[in-house]
Amino acid sequence: MKFRSTLYRSLPLTLTILALRLGALAPVVADDFATQLGVGVKAVAAFEYGQDPKSLAAFEQEVLRSASDSQKRMLAETRLLEALDVSSLAGKEFICRLLRTIAGERSIPKLETYLVDPELSHLARYVLGRMDSSKASVALHRALGRTQGELHAGLLNTLGRRRYEGAVRDAIRALKSSDPRVADAAAVALGGIASPKAVNVLLKARSASALTLRRTIDDALLACAEQFAADGQNAEAVAIYEVFYQSDRPLHHRIAALRGIVSARGPDATDAVIAAIKGDDAELRGSAIALSRDLEGKHASRLLATLLPTLSSDGQALLVGSLGARDDAPSAFAVLGATESSHERVRAAAYTVLGRIADGAVVDLLVQAAATGGELERAAARASLVELRGPNVDGGLLRALATASSAVKLERVRALKLRRSRDAVGPFLQLAWDSDPDVRAAVIEALGSLAREPELPALVALIMSPRSADDRDVIERAIRRVFREIPNTEHQAAPLLAALPGASGVAESTVIRLLGATGTDRAAETVLSAVDDDDPSVRAAAVETLASWPTAAPVGKLLKIAELLRESELKETALKGYMRMARSGEEYERAMALTKVPGHTVLVVDAFATVSSPHTLALAESFLDADEAPVRAVAQRAVVKIARGMRESDAVRVKGVMERIVTAADNDEIRLEAQEVLNHFEQYEGYILKWLVSGPYREFGKDARQIYAKAFLPEQPNAQNVPWKPLRRGVGAWAINLEEGVAVLNRVAAYVKTYVHSPVEQSARLELGSDDAIKAWVNGEVVHSGYTKRGLLPRDDIVPIKLKKGWNLIFLKVVDNGGGWMFCCRVRRLNGTALDGIKVSPSIPSGDA
Repeated sequence: MKFRSTLYRSLPLTLTILALRLGALAPVVADDFATQLGVGVKAVAAFEYGQDPKSLAAFEQEVLRSASDSQKRMLAETRLLEALDVSSLAGKEFICRLLRTIAGERSIPKLETYLVDPELSHLARYVLGRMDSSKASVALHRALGRTQGELHAGLLNTLGRRRYEGAVRDAIRALKSSDPRVADAAAVALGGIASPKAVNVLLKARSASALTLRRTIDDALLACAEQFAADGQNAEAVAIYEVFYQSDRPLHHRIAALRGIVSARGPDATDAVIAAIKGDDAELRGSAIALSRDLEGKHASRLLATLLPTLSSDGQALLVGSLGARDDAPSAFAVLGATESSHERVRAAAYTVLGRIADGAVVDLLVQAAATGGELERAAARASLVELRGPNVDGGLLRALATASSAVKLERVRALKLRRSRDAVGPFLQLAWDSDPDVRAAVIEALGSLAREPELPALVALIMSPRSADDRDVIERAIRRVFREIPNTEHQAAPLLAALPGASGVAESTVIRLLGATGTDRAAETVLSAVDDDDPSVRAAAVETLASWPTAAPVGKLLKIAELLRESELKETALKGYMRMARSGEEYERAMALTKVPGHTVLVVDAFATVSSPHTLALAESFLDADEAPVRAVAQRAVVKIARGMRESDAVRVKGVMERIVTAADNDEIRLEAQEVLNHFEQYEGYILKWLVSGPYREFGKDARQIYAKAFLPEQPNAQNVPWKPLRRGVGAWAINLEEGVAVLNRVAAYVKTYVHSPVEQSARLELGSDDAIKAWVNGEVVHSGYTKRGLLPRDDIVPIKLKKGWNLIFLKVVDNGGGWMFCCRVRRLNGTALDGIKVSPSIPSGDA
């Protein structure tokens, strides 16, 4: 019989934590404590499954606090023991939970009487099994002779966990039981007791046992070996492991045994590991190689190094990894030698290890592998170049940088960048003139990561006169990245302003764009003066830079530029920039004076949507009847966006203009957006408040997700005798509070149902909100499902449904995880507007079925 011991877990952990913290408070006087005990014990005795365990929280706290006061603890223990006989089963479980913390030897006689009771034995073992008292073991042992079956097995398990050697003889007898539960428990108990006698019995019983019991015995023997090793009885542990290491044993036994031998024998296990590595079993060899890193001493390292060339490439790669973890000279020399292997995988393994164990002495070796090796080698060597520690690593990477081949240069540059080496900045500035474009690009990109303010003038000089014009883009990106490390924008701009008088053409355009990134006032004046430059490319760069300025400082100047410029493309660029920065209706009106072509009008009207105000709404609304379709469309979209931001401040105005859009919009998407704005004003209207309810439904030990997944009686097919009642409490203006209407519980479900009468067959939508999860059926079909944890909001779920003519059953399951427990539901048209002619009733009126 399974008992509902999950009550222990159902009480929130936070209560226990809180109780321990409250222990620091001043103790309650003895009389008060006795009174509280009396009240609490009475409540516990009457406690039943299905009631909220939170009601006992305060009592639990007081009892737990009593553990630090011997008098209170004794009084609490006495009262709890007295209450055991008269309590409900749920109350007994709660009492045993408390006794497990405070019970002493005086509780043993009472608890011993429960050990032979099928309903209560597990509770008594729960308390006695934790007591640090030999008398508890004796009581458990006495009860063993008066039980059988599941109770006998349970007692054996508890005695085994307590390592009670007095039970060995009983366990030996039980090992021959015809009840598999008892025989299994006996084997486990002997494994827990872990005495030499227990081991001998298990070894003898193994060969004559059925397969299932034999597996349990094997686990018990391994448990004995682990316990022997933990107790320092290494010889006894090894004796067991050697039994499991025999060649006729399954592979997982041999691997576990070899691991145990290495742990127990230490240096003396070297021969066993070497033999396993030399053996024919590839899987055992892999485990032995992994274990070889735990072998002690240089002697083991020399043996492993000698063994390395005799293995397959896979074995060598594994062993190189283990040698790299041993941290001694013979292992290091073996790893270094493995870089010359004929197998790429072995070389790659060696390069990987060098990154962990070597220093700058291997830089050239790793760089060469990264530049010329195979795919595995390159990846391993590159990673190790970044990982290397110790002196002379960066120096080794910089050595001969200027004279190396392009491939080697690239690897050195990549490694120095990832190592964030500031020592590399000077050499990199010189290498930015390298003849190889790939090298230049890599070096300049690295400078973007490594350079700081002192190097900014050199980067600006480089962009003024690069080795190739194609380098300018990567130099510009590098300078922008260096800007991130220079918080003072004036310092960012200074080298650019100093270089600009000597620049022309592409160089001047690039410097202008970079000045825009600084955003300083002087930079803005300089860029503005370039708008009148004779070079079209410089003019374009200046206008584009001002249009994307990081602040709104150039807003007025951009409008003037848009007014004066002749080039249509630049005029539009300036206008876009102005509209991006403009923030008032007056500024928008000034821009409208420049909208001589529909394209410019669209641009300006589209910008209206960035500010929700009565002024911008009026401006956008004035274009709703424009002759040009693109202008109308962008005006309609702008009006909707502006109105969405004004819903709370000017509802009457917003409703009126949205109704106009719904009627006159040129496309369905804009019309639906406008309707959603209107729906907002009706989001608390039309909710169903008449329901029948059934519940609560819960299961101890089940969390909210499991409660949601379980089909309780109301949702089972053809369910009969479901207890439905009208939902009268907790009914609000638009939502239903199930904590008021059903119960204040967590991890619980309730079902509600009602009927909606539709005058015609029609498509509609079900709008749901819930705290926490909700599942919905319409006329017996699931239309919405999916567990969630959330607070209540209207229209969180919008589900398309079909309503038949006449009465339609709406059936919901609402599940609470914790906190509030609420839901809301209404039926609307597909566009969210109210349905005409709808009636609601929790049951179909008589004669109207």
